[in-house]
Amino acid sequence: MVSILGWKRRREYEQLLASLEKLQHPGKYFDVVETLWDVQLASSYVQIVEPKTSTYFEDFFVRAGKAWSTGDNILIQAGLDGGA
Repeated sequence: MVSILGWKRRREYEQLLASLEKLQHPGKYFDVVETLWDVQLASSYVQIVEPKTSTYFEDFFVRAGKAWSTGDNILIQAGLDGGA
């Protein structure tokens, strides 16, 4: 495999396959946020391995969310802030 792909390309495929395997076995408890993160990560690896596929992911949200402080979380839990 290394002789055909080279080390860098082999590593990219290895990361893609590992991320797909993680989706196959979500673990003991299903966590929606973690699963969405895993899907986003797998889609990033697909785009790295095959750049032509990036057109399929154009409308997906790929930006990180807002970094909330502990104070923000307290206000949100109390219903005093919309989290914006």
